Amino acid sequence: MDHRVDERSAKLMTLFVEEMATNIVASAQRKKKPVRVDFRLYMDGTRICFSMMDLGDYFDPTLFYERHADDDPTSNIGIRMVMNMAEEVRYYSTFGSNNLVVYLN
Repeated sequence: MDHRVDERSAKLMTLFVEEMATNIVASAQRKKKPVRVDFRLYMDGTRICFSMMDLGDYFDPTLFYERHADDDPTSNIGIRMVMNMAEEVRYYSTFGSNNLVVYLN
């Protein structure tokens, strides 16, 4: 909000980050593995840019969004809303890490 981001976008990004972190931690706990996540949130001009890198299980939220489009609309609401509103989403898996970059305008 200090960077002139509208309240709706700020809250939406917060919800998205929370859901992504919850999924990563839950997956690691099931497998009794340590959790390693790097989150970065910054402004790119007028856009919010969120990047995340983790060493957990392969998880591409763009594919998740496509595969679960017909599920209960209240489940994974943060992921659904951000994937729907994002100007650009990039996901890639490199050397066992998940890398996600999301731009909201």
